[in-house]
Amino acid sequence: MANLSIQSSTLEMLKFFENPREVGFKGNTVRAYWDSNGYAIGWGSRTLQNGSNVTSSTTLSRQQAEDLLKFHAQRAAAHVNAIITANINYNQWDSLVSLAYNVGTLGDTIRNTVNRTPNDFDAVQRAFLLYVNVRINGVLKRSEVLVDRRQQEALSYAQPTFPKNSSMWIIVVGILVYVFRKEL
Repeated sequence: MANLSIQSSTLEMLKFFENPREVGFKGNTVRAYWDSNGYAIGWGSRTLQNGSNVTSSTTLSRQQAEDLLKFHAQRAAAHVNAIITANINYNQWDSLVSLAYNVGTLGDTIRNTVNRTPNDFDAVQRAFLLYVNVRINGVLKRSEVLVDRRQQEALSYAQPTFPKNSSMWIIVVGILVYVFRKEL
C-alpha cells in the first residue's frame, strides 16, 4: 500500500483542477454551480458528507466547502492507498489522488501500470489519458479540459519529490559539482 496522507500540496492540486476560479464563491458563501453533468459545489463536490446530492439551491460557508474538499480528498486518498502497492513519491501520489477524486476510482489499467512499473512515465501518461471522456446526456464525449488536466497530472506524476530540506541538497550538489570540475 502507498500509505501516504493528504498534504497541503494535495488540496492545492485539487483546488487548481476542480475549480480554479472559485465559481460559486462570494465572500464567505459558496453556492452550487453547474458542472459538465450536474450540480457541484466548492471544488467539484457533487455530494455532501451525508451522501445527499448537491442541488441548484445548495449553499455552504467557505469553511464547510473546505471541509467537504477534505472529506472527498480523504476518500480518494484511502482508495489510492488501498490499491497502489508500488513505492511512489508524493508527486505521484498527489496525481493519483487527483485522478481518483475526479473520476471516483482508479481503473485496472492505471492501477496495474503504476503497481508494475511506477517509473515508466510514458506508460503512466497513457494510462492517465484513458480518463478524458465526460458523459453528456448519456453520451461519452472527449473533453479537451480533461485531456489538459490528465496531461498536467501525468507531468506532476513524473516530477521527483525533494526532501523538505532540499535547499541543503542543492548546496551539497553544487559543492560536489564545483569539486569535480576543479579536479578535471
